[in-house]
Amino acid sequence: MAKQRFLQVHFLDKKYLVHRLVANAFLGLDLKNKSMVACHKDDNTENNNVENLFV
Repeated sequence: MAKQRFLQVHFLDKKYLVHRLVANAFLGLDLKNKSMVACHKDDNTENNNVENLFV
């Protein structure tokens, strides 16, 4: 099985996972709550389209 890669951005010396940022903006994910997760419906970790994510 191939290793999953999550796209990330670096901003102000912090690293953010793109799918978590999208889920925060559109699905109400709390970035500070590490127990809240955002999942990919199609299991493609590079597909960060809001329609492909669920919390």
